[in-house]
Amino acid sequence: MCVCAHDICQMLTAVLLTKILHWLMINLLYCSTMQNTEGGRKLNQAMASTGRAVATTGRAVGEYVKHIDKPLEST
Repeated sequence: MCVCAHDICQMLTAVLLTKILHWLMINLLYCSTMQNTEGGRKLNQAMASTGRAVATTGRAVGEYVKHIDKPLEST
């Protein structure tokens, strides 16, 4: 029995699609759990709060760096 490249490609595609489908199902289950449990909601709130704090800090650092590059004006 000879296996040609086309057959190998089809088998690899089938395996890859199966893996992607499995990952999507796990991801969907995870997202559903995170939204429907008290612990998941608390974790999502903590992540959102942390994201806002990081963004605020990033803006503050960006403004600081912008002012460092400006030469001092002498009066």
